[in-house]
Amino acid sequence: MITKGSIVKAVTYQDTKINPFIVQIYDINRMLNDVIFVEVSDEDTKIEAKLDSNLSNLLDSGAIKVNQLISVDSYKISDFEGRPVLDISSLTCNQIVPKIGTPMPISKKIQKLSEQYTPISALSTFLYDWTLKAKVIKKSELKEYLNKKLQRNEKYMSCTLLDNYNTRIQASFFSEAAEKFFQTIEEDKIYLFSGGSISLAEQKYRTPECSYQLSFNASASIIPSQDQTWKIIAVDRAVTPIEKIVNMPEKSLVDVLGIVQEVGDVVERTSKKGQALIQRVLKIFDRSRKLIEISLWNEQATDQKILSLVPQESVFHGKGLIITHYNGGVGLSTSRSLSELICNPKDESANDLLNWYKNSGNDPLVELSEKKEPRRIELQLKTVAEIQHMPAIKDEKFQVLGHVTMRKNEINLAYESCIGCKKKVNQESDGFYYCQGCRKSSKEFIHRFLLRGIIISDFTGSIFATAFHETGELILDMKVKDFVVKSEEEKQEIIKNANSKHFSFTIRINEVKTLEGNTRTEYTISNASFINHGDCTKKILNLVSNGIN
Repeated sequence: MITKGSIVKAVTYQDTKINPFIVQIYDINRMLNDVIFVEVSDEDTKIEAKLDSNLSNLLDSGAIKVNQLISVDSYKISDFEGRPVLDISSLTCNQIVPKIGTPMPISKKIQKLSEQYTPISALSTFLYDWTLKAKVIKKSELKEYLNKKLQRNEKYMSCTLLDNYNTRIQASFFSEAAEKFFQTIEEDKIYLFSGGSISLAEQKYRTPECSYQLSFNASASIIPSQDQTWKIIAVDRAVTPIEKIVNMPEKSLVDVLGIVQEVGDVVERTSKKGQALIQRVLKIFDRSRKLIEISLWNEQATDQKILSLVPQESVFHGKGLIITHYNGGVGLSTSRSLSELICNPKDESANDLLNWYKNSGNDPLVELSEKKEPRRIELQLKTVAEIQHMPAIKDEKFQVLGHVTMRKNEINLAYESCIGCKKKVNQESDGFYYCQGCRKSSKEFIHRFLLRGIIISDFTGSIFATAFHETGELILDMKVKDFVVKSEEEKQEIIKNANSKHFSFTIRINEVKTLEGNTRTEYTISNASFINHGDCTKKILNLVSNGIN
């Protein structure tokens, strides 16, 4: 019989072909150019369908008739004068029956869907005048990007939205819209969204429930919902078993549900771009008894609810986690804009998992994130002149032996940073310090060193480089908390004493785009230490030996 609801589903998930479905032919219309249009119904909805030219013989032979049931075996959805059309390339003829139901035209059906709050799963490029009621579960920072077409920098922000069917979608805001809505949209608030554009999302951002993304301009309507108590379902059903993650592509998005095995301490990291990061590693396992590490970053690493997790007693549910491969192991990592972390969810699946563990004994766990012992990488010893003529290579670092020169009048070597994510904070009129990264205000902050434009020199030349907190404390031979309370004269004396000190620097070469679209080379010190003369002598002797041979 007829596959009820199949037409709306085919239009909604136009990039994902559903299984063959049965519809009834309501009318047949052969155009002058031999194009055959038929109107088909699934009892609830009817839509125009265009038959492929290879099916015209079915009409000529009388195999296709009005009121006949057909199985649509292969199709696509196309746009014809602003309305969706079902292009049928393969079908199977079934019996003829009296007309079934009183179907509504697809355009009216879509309009009816739009009159109420539209579920995210019902969004499609053919849906107009929709209104989405959703909770903002993630909101990015206000960022800048280079508009290559206009050759100027513009603003950008993104949000992850969740509706009450527990389906997520990404929303993007550019230029004026980014600046306008960044001030009004808040995380964990519920809004009514309308006036945006719907388009297919990149493959890595698609989910089984939604294949689309939203974008909003400054004329869009985004207003707070009067009902802020609207309940969000806590746990998805599309949870990926941990044992299957090892065979999935890197950078795929997954949801996991597991028992907490270990909650690691917060540690400081430095990104490849030289940014200060905060990391906490969480280990979880599920019924497969496979154990996996989840790297939490910045404000997600310092979230107080993570500290409430108790090993062997708590359940953790991570949504939108990114699969990572490294050193032969597999792990997961959070993304600020995509990931949602739920600790101790009140859900039947979570309770079942916890009861399973309590009754399963102490069988051993297999760690997916277990890394192979990495071989010790010897950094190439280079002179300043050599690295000045080298291109920026991803993940490539070099060892340089040199001395430091700091500008005499440059005494502002520390900045006020967020206690959580270590990013810069700005003091507000109420005396609190606001962090753009965490989007929180606090009475407290910590100082961190940031040494820009220090000169690293050896016998071949000099370069300007940037050094961060730990390197700053080594060069200045002082903790930052002691440096910031010194007088101007005392700071200048400390800087003077640091000049001409010799260190072994680990340097990364970066290429940075300017506003004019050009590139310039920057040098970042990722590590520094006192010179180990024995090791350096061996390296120099090897270089000399290789040169002679």
